[in-house]
Amino acid sequence: MFQALRILLGWSGRIGRRSWVAGLALYVLLYPVLVAMALPLASTPRDWLRLAAVATAIGLWIPFALAAKRLRDMGRSPLWALLPLAPILAMLVRLPPFAMVAIESGDPDLIAAVFEARSELIGVAVILQSLLAVWLLLGGP
Repeated sequence: MFQALRILLGWSGRIGRRSWVAGLALYVLLYPVLVAMALPLASTPRDWLRLAAVATAIGLWIPFALAAKRLRDMGRSPLWALLPLAPILAMLVRLPPFAMVAIESGDPDLIAAVFEARSELIGVAVILQSLLAVWLLLGGP
């Protein structure tokens, strides 16, 4: 149990291809279940936003931690695991000034309107993460 948590959450150490695939499979199976269990806890739009922030943080942490360990095992820098975050950070930096007002209001329609215009950067992040996953699966060049 603790070994699985260390593999999923820790950034140190190395993991082989088989452990990396097993970790991703466990993540893909457990993450939706955990989010579904937490959904009843959100009763207001502001609670939904907080839940979404926590779920996103956990949802990003685990694949990046797995990728960092796999990259280290391949003899590469674990910082390559953070490459898919670049478009998301660019999106956050480029948010219009009224974005924080929209987020603080808790209105889901207003929040969706602010972030919908930036969805192409999220698409780039997904593509980068997918390419990184293929590279890690194949073992690099």
